[in-house]
Amino acid sequence: MGVARGAMKDERVMTDVERAATPPQDVRPGARVIGVDGELGQVSRVVVGPDGDQVVGLIVRESHPLRRQISIPIALVEGADSELVRLSLAVDDLDEYRDNDQITDAVLDILWYRSDLTEDELRYLKVQTTDGIVDLSGYTGTERARAAVEAVARRVRGVLGVRDRARSLEALSDTARPVEHVRAPDQHKVGSE
Repeated sequence: MGVARGAMKDERVMTDVERAATPPQDVRPGARVIGVDGELGQVSRVVVGPDGDQVVGLIVRESHPLRRQISIPIALVEGADSELVRLSLAVDDLDEYRDNDQITDAVLDILWYRSDLTEDELRYLKVQTTDGIVDLSGYTGTERARAAVEAVARRVRGVLGVRDRARSLEALSDTARPVEHVRAPDQHKVGSE
């Protein structure tokens, strides 16, 4: 495991904006990826964040005999240009690529079966993943549950970002509460005077 894996876990707690503060925008598919143990492979896909304007991660096809794909959050990239991406990690410190359905299933599994969130808090929540970006929509029961869902999604292996468009029923009911109108003593009299 080592220090690098722990450092990577800490990076995942960062927001998408913090993670993409100074991303290399000129990385292209086909660029070579170099780590501390030599060449790791080539960029097969560049992942753009939820807003569509920042690179949040790279999918790299490993050059080792297994030829697996690995997800690399952009925060782990030390430097890059259109032909070369440099990392300060070894290939064993990186997560294997998970396809979108696997990420969605992992998020839902944790939420429904391994978290303290109740069925009522999760009933109207929708989770979908595209290119490693988890899209949360629908409703949670409470604001606490909404924040917990986002935190869980960010920690799932393979997630490159989270687009949180979910709202809580609690917040919705707060905005829908009727406003009491107070009448002035001489206003709105009914009948003749």
